[in-house]
Amino acid sequence: MAFLAPIGAFLAANAGTISAVSAAAAAIGTGAFTAASQYSAAKQEEKAYKQSAELQRAIGERNAALVDIEGEAARVALIRDRARRIGAARAQLGASGFDLSGSPLDLIADENAQVTRDLLYLDYNTRVARENALLGGAIATRNQLLDATGARQRSQSAYGSLLGGFASSLPDIADATYQTTPKYDDLSDLGDF
Repeated sequence: MAFLAPIGAFLAANAGTISAVSAAAAAIGTGAFTAASQYSAAKQEEKAYKQSAELQRAIGERNAALVDIEGEAARVALIRDRARRIGAARAQLGASGFDLSGSPLDLIADENAQVTRDLLYLDYNTRVARENALLGGAIATRNQLLDATGARQRSQSAYGSLLGGFASSLPDIADATYQTTPKYDDLSDLGDF
């Protein structure tokens, strides 16, 4: 047991250093836990924003598909309505004894031209609504991705604060060690090892 005496003497002589180092280690541990918690939360936030971005893209595409379906239904309804109206006009003209030439023919031609204009107008509005739906989805997606980038930067900042906290505590440990370590002019003061 005599071999433990020099170790005990060393610990007694360096108690201040050991307690300063212990305090610094506790501060590092607390900082590490806080930084790790912030890092984890920021990574989860980034993941949620990316999932939301994918959802926004899908919603934009679904809305565009719905606009296409609604546009096609309106197109079919317009064609049927106009065909019915032209058929009714022909039947009325035929019943009244007109042949399909001159002014009655011009009426039917005008009705056909109006159908064409209405179809073009409907197609244009459908394309614009479709592009607006896709654009809305793209904008929402971009916003979510920007938020994800912000979360990633926060996670990197938390990681940096962990390293910075550790690095900033090193001078404190060094100072405590230097100030509380006894100065030996001769190594014989330490005893036999």
